[in-house]
Amino acid sequence: SVGGSRFADAPRGAPPAGARAAQLRRRFEGRIKSFNPSNGFGFIASEEAKLEFGRDVFLHKAQLAGFKVGDAVSFCIETNVKTGFPQARALVDPVALAIA
Repeated sequence: SVGGSRFADAPRGAPPAGARAAQLRRRFEGRIKSFNPSNGFGFIASEEAKLEFGRDVFLHKAQLAGFKVGDAVSFCIETNVKTGFPQARALVDPVALAIA
């Protein structure tokens, strides 16, 4: 351990071991703000997520699931292990989710 902390090698912002499953159960709502197909990523604007994380939510092309810029989405957030930033997972249509 470096500097006396046994957590010195843990990625900054990484959730505690049991927190990942809890993160993926909580859903947020927002709107796809941007997506760059060349880079394969974009961002979701969500007031609730911004209050909690202080930023828009990263959206990787693997999670896009046929949605496009401007679409309303319901999603889970997983904190990126390297950066501590929020990443969208399990996107669905919030209307379809409400009906289910």
